[in-house]
Amino acid sequence: MAAFAGHDSVMENPVARSELIKAVRHLSLSFDQQLEVVRGAHVDELALDFDGIYPAVKWRFAEVGVSPSAQLLLSSLNDRLLAMSGHAHADLWTGNGLEFANEWQVVRDIATRVLAELALEESP
Repeated sequence: MAAFAGHDSVMENPVARSELIKAVRHLSLSFDQQLEVVRGAHVDELALDFDGIYPAVKWRFAEVGVSPSAQLLLSSLNDRLLAMSGHAHADLWTGNGLEFANEWQVVRDIATRVLAELALEESP
């Protein structure tokens, strides 16, 4: 789980940005790579890592150096993960769901777009 689970955490901006990028990168990975990341833990760890940092930085996007376009994508990613949560969607949070469910491909696509946007922000 991410180091910044509390909303009131005092964050060092480069660390917060790094943790955000790491969590988003994990969501962007292929099925096989995502299984490597969770290493036998439950699939929901992928979302929990994102949920551990996103609420802490969403009110401090300017401090963390996240552009408005990346903010919209991050919000969309968060919304998508929230829509997948709950007992009614338990099948999505299995290895089979991770591999075959369209919802996970949408998450991967949005996360990939977030990473591309954040990379553009770091370009000179």
